[in-house]
Amino acid sequence: MSDVRPSNSRRNPNFGFILTHNTDANSNYNALQVSLRKRYSAGLQFLGSYTWGHSIDAGSQQWGSEGRNNPQNTTNIYDRKFDLGDSIFDVRHSFSFNAIYELPFGNNLDGAARHILGGWEINSILVLSGGNPATIITGFNKSRSVDTRNPDRPNLAASKANNTEGGSTGCGNVAAGTPLGTPSLWFAPCAFSLPLEGTLGNLGRSAVRGDGVVQLDFGITKKFDVTEGIGAQFRAEFFNIINTANFAHPSASLFTGSGGRRGNTGRISRTVTTSRQIQLALKFTF
Repeated sequence: MSDVRPSNSRRNPNFGFILTHNTDANSNYNALQVSLRKRYSAGLQFLGSYTWGHSIDAGSQQWGSEGRNNPQNTTNIYDRKFDLGDSIFDVRHSFSFNAIYELPFGNNLDGAARHILGGWEINSILVLSGGNPATIITGFNKSRSVDTRNPDRPNLAASKANNTEGGSTGCGNVAAGTPLGTPSLWFAPCAFSLPLEGTLGNLGRSAVRGDGVVQLDFGITKKFDVTEGIGAQFRAEFFNIINTANFAHPSASLFTGSGGRRGNTGRISRTVTTSRQIQLALKFTF
């Protein structure tokens, strides 16, 4: 617990909320990067890349718009290490693979058979990545720092864990045994409690991980000659062809201003990628 002030007083009650902007946060990033490339030959080329990385800092954003599901402000300007944790853009595992393959059949044929069976090409992009961190907040200024942007974090109960697996212990309108790690309840809101008036909670920054991303895009192209000097290309592209739902961050605000638990804490209300999209195109070249 940091910066204990049990009374309602502040360091200087003559001042209200003062917004300052500093660019002095420290960060540290380590990574292992591996790639495998096949240059174009026999109609095939591909590139696969994997990154294991870990980024830690005491502040990830300059302004609020890029903060995602994280507070904009430093919790305690007198103790910057109190906010030391995973960066809001930290992704531990990231894999991507893209390939283009010109189908070999039909190219050695003549006449109508060549026009029908030749000139086909397929391509694909696969992206697999882990989720970004989210910071759980109390939802109001329990510390009485007069910070209207509410970066206050709660206490983590010693007998509970802020994980996204198993079932909830139950509290408020959350029934005991409610499964975690689902859009209805991503993390366990019952694992957290309000700190004492005028104090900061013991929960660290970036305590919960959001959902990862799984996306497979696929395309098929047909090239053919219309007349001498005029060609055409037909393309069919399928974005998120397996129609995976990639979820956004859960709601991470725990309490109302009166100290009651919010009903939507831990819920996910939107996705970060579109559903399956199909695009058709026809292009002429001359």
